[in-house]
Amino acid sequence: MRARYQQPRSRAISPRRLLIALGVCALIALLLYPQRARLEEYREHFFGNSKSTFFSVSELSEEWTEATVRQRFAEHPVWCGRYQGDLPVDRACGVKIKSYNGIPALYLALFFKDAKLQQMAISLPWWAQGKAYRNVVAEHGAPSASQPRSFSGVRLHGWRLPDGGGLFLNRDRPFNPLDTNAIYWRSATECRTRGCFSGDH
Repeated sequence: MRARYQQPRSRAISPRRLLIALGVCALIALLLYPQRARLEEYREHFFGNSKSTFFSVSELSEEWTEATVRQRFAEHPVWCGRYQGDLPVDRACGVKIKSYNGIPALYLALFFKDAKLQQMAISLPWWAQGKAYRNVVAEHGAPSASQPRSFSGVRLHGWRLPDGGGLFLNRDRPFNPLDTNAIYWRSATECRTRGCFSGDH
């Protein structure tokens, strides 16, 4: 006599397990909500059509204007407008890029005061910090200074530039993989008036 085949009964999910699963999903959503802008940056990095850019920070100059940025990065989406953040500048331009000198990058930001370029930052995904350091050392040598302790949760390597400006890079990868590192440039005027290294004032 042939044994009758019985399908295994599916287990019902207990209300307690369902509540736990919903609670975990809600917690993840709560943690990611403040990072939604960063998630969009990463989505654009992986799936967007941004192009790579190549240039040396020695090209940067206080003579750069917004028109210079639009001309220099003509192949990239560029946005310029009034700046309302904490930096001592009044205008900013954002440039979407895929990479900078072969280093994965999210975007390039340039900041102006009285129509002159004063600061620049290249936002890098957290995993690109090591490659960024090697590239900067290859171009500018060992850092002029490195912060042993963090300031506002960040430690920086710094390079004094021949024109009196400064170049900086995060020493450490962020703990949160959605956070970023950055290459920062500050003009000679910025370093002279606000200080870039210990003992500048």
